[in-house]
Formats: sequence, structure tokens, C-alpha cells
Amino acid sequence: MVGDGVASDATTLNGVLEVVNVARNKGLDVVPNVTGGAREPMNLLKLKDSVPQADIIHFLCHGIVESSGSLYLRIENNLGGQLLPHHIRTFALPKQPLVFVNACSSAAATFGAVGFTSFARSFLAAGASAYIGTLAPVVTATALRFATAFFDGLLGKGLSIAGAMNAARADMAGDPDPTWRLYAVYGDLGVARVSAS
Repeated sequence: MVGDGVASDATTLNGVLEVVNVARNKGLDVVPNVTGGAREPMNLLKLKDSVPQADIIHFLCHGIVESSGSLYLRIENNLGGQLLPHHIRTFALPKQPLVFVNACSSAAATFGAVGFTSFARSFLAAGASAYIGTLAPVVTATALRFATAFFDGLLGKGLSIAGAMNAARADMAGDPDPTWRLYAVYGDLGVARVSAS
């Protein structure tokens, strides 16, 4: 799922489609909101309806941490396009997918009126087998390179989630932008895996 205002040029969107096609060729369920080099708008209801049968849920969007401590993923540039951690708890993820939220601060945690909250905790509680996010802001170009390296390892080379994370880190090691080091993975990696339906 590509959020509004993140990757609006056709070259970047076609790069996203390349990863989607690799996943489809592996027999994985893919429901992208990118077709033919164009992004289709997404709302929270469409998102919730599209994820239950997913093997991999990948977001490329903006992650926002407000000064009040609240955090959300900006799917669309309107109030209804703000995905909050408590929205995730209403999702049903029976296939125990890998969730990769490629957004600034998507692995950050905060305390609020309801206590400790994070996207990692919410997705794992909804049924995800593993969660990948960033601990702080990342540069978009670096985020795309890291995701490409990760999915090349996971889908292209058939590595485990942990192996694909290590391969992506090794691939990015010489990158002058150090924000690739902010990616974190959560879940029981001994059992978390991605497999075709």
C-alpha cells in the first residue's frame, strides 16, 4: 500500500510494482493500490477489507509523531486517511502475515491515555507473525533501497525474515545515509515466515 504524497512519480511506483510482481510470481496474495504506474486512493475501510488474506502487508507512507505523543500513518492527506495503532486492533489477520511499515518512526512507541502503544504491538496483537518498522525518521530514497534489498532477499533468494533483514543491512552497509540502521524487526522469528497460499 502506497500512501499519498510518498512516491508519486511513475518510476518509483513502477519499482513498487516490480516487487508486487515478484511476490505474485511466488504465489503470494497481493492487493496493491498501484496499477500501471498510478496510485489509487485508499481509505481505512478499503484497507481493512484488503488485508485479511494477505501474506505480506507492506506500507510505504508517512509516519507522523506529534508533539503530543500521538502517532499515526498518513495513508491519505485527510483526517480519514490517518491510521492509528488502535485502528489496527480491529483488523483480523488470520494468515499471520509479515507486516513491513516503511514509514518514519513506524516502530516508535508512545504512552497515552490508553497506555503504551505502537504499531508493532498493534499489528502483532491483530495476528501478524512479524513486524518491521523504523525507530525514527528515514529518507524516502533510503527507505525504498532498504525495502528493495529486503524483498530481494526474502522473495528473490528465499531467505527467512531474519536472513532477509541481515542481507538488506549488509547491502546497505556502505550507504552514506545512515538511516537504514533504524529498521527494527519484532515477532518470534523462529516461527515467523512468509509462504505461498
